[in-house]
Amino acid sequence: MPTYLLTWNPVRKHGWDDLQAILKYRKTDWSCGTRKSMPVGSRVFLLKQGSNPRGIVASGVTLTPVRSKRHWDPKRARKGVKQNSVDVRFDTVLGPDPDDILHRHTLEDGPLKSVAWNTRASGIVVPSNAALALERVWKRFIGAQATKATRVGFQAMENTLIEVRRYSRKRDRSLRQQALVEARGHCATCGTNYGEFLDGLGMRVLQVHHRRQLSASDAPRITRVQDLAIVCANCHSLIHADPRKSMPIEKLRRLLARATV
Repeated sequence: MPTYLLTWNPVRKHGWDDLQAILKYRKTDWSCGTRKSMPVGSRVFLLKQGSNPRGIVASGVTLTPVRSKRHWDPKRARKGVKQNSVDVRFDTVLGPDPDDILHRHTLEDGPLKSVAWNTRASGIVVPSNAALALERVWKRFIGAQATKATRVGFQAMENTLIEVRRYSRKRDRSLRQQALVEARGHCATCGTNYGEFLDGLGMRVLQVHHRRQLSASDAPRITRVQDLAIVCANCHSLIHADPRKSMPIEKLRRLLARATV
């Protein structure tokens, strides 16, 4: 099967903090520029554009033929502009640290020189010899990333006091992202799947809730991903309705169930 580059600019659509949770474990349609045909099962790599760092952030395969649909940008959609899109199942998504990507400057040796890495267009073909080289480089890179993740594990030291202009409780970004990925778009309290809203943008209402409040103590502590719950903004507000003590999510879940009977 042929290989293509799809493009992504976090300034235009889906910020870094949303990327893993939006792409991982779900089918996602993605713009393929002016390309009108792409075989089902084609290999695709997602190329981050815009400001540095730039490079490959995800890989996957196409699930559908190319189709025309309303443009993802609401302003352009209102003017009747359409885009060519293809459904993709992403198998690997890097992040959440922007530096954890396969950097652009590492993609300039041998056959990889033939790829138009500076393209602004989505859906360009990667020549077959370059595609083989890219697969080798990508496999080696994500293997190193997996080893790093296994070594570190999904836990981190949080709640250390760091001085900015005031004291703020440190929270770990990688823990947040892993919890969002595992939630697959669902609020742990009301059960709503926000990943299905607005082409994945609904994920932005999801927030990370510490089951044991960090503010209960000033002592640094280890937080595991199991200690976190992903809840929507409304449920999060209800959980903390009493600022002195948060409500267990299980209790709020029961209260919401009774209210809908």
